[in-house]
Amino acid sequence: MNNPHYNSDDERAADVIDIIIAGHETSANSMTFLLLELAKHPEEQHRVNQELLKLAPEDRNSCEHLRNCVRESMRLWPVTAVGPIRVVGRDYVVPACHDSDNTKTDQKDFFIPKGSLVFMPSIGVYHNELYFDNPESFVPSRWENPSEEMKKVFLPFSLGKRNCLGQSLALSEMQSILSRVLVQYEFSVLDEGTTGYFLTLKPEGVLVKATRRK
Repeated sequence: MNNPHYNSDDERAADVIDIIIAGHETSANSMTFLLLELAKHPEEQHRVNQELLKLAPEDRNSCEHLRNCVRESMRLWPVTAVGPIRVVGRDYVVPACHDSDNTKTDQKDFFIPKGSLVFMPSIGVYHNELYFDNPESFVPSRWENPSEEMKKVFLPFSLGKRNCLGQSLALSEMQSILSRVLVQYEFSVLDEGTTGYFLTLKPEGVLVKATRRK
């Protein structure tokens, strides 16, 4: 907080809020969404549990089906739904859309001037059947053999020099916590709740029952 590079207390406060939201809320919301989906899909929950039990405790963080469930939940419920925000480095023209038969539509090219702020909403891409079959469904197995298109468009932590600094920590944290929880407890849905949005996509009013496994 005493860093001389800050010009004001407002800048300090902005960074503190950013760290809290990016470092805590995103991971917490992602895990809540996944536990809800597993509670709604007991067959997937059972498979994760069985695969975890086959592994030694120290190896459970690497459970492949759990990793696929995490990916699928982040696709279905991207907590950073508006996607990354970037400043355009040069004047750019977005070409007009084409129909499936490659004929040009009535839309015109769109000009974006240098210096503009651009949002790239991920939720629209992740729920697009051009890239994902049955995009509204929770299907972790789709990640067992993902297409090249799926790999290209699925960027929950963004890409490049300014991707999420906490990517490795977030994935490790989710794998570690969920692997322990899902071995010990079985989850069922009491109330699916709703979703809300303020800076991040978040579950609201979700209620699941955790029953200790025998």
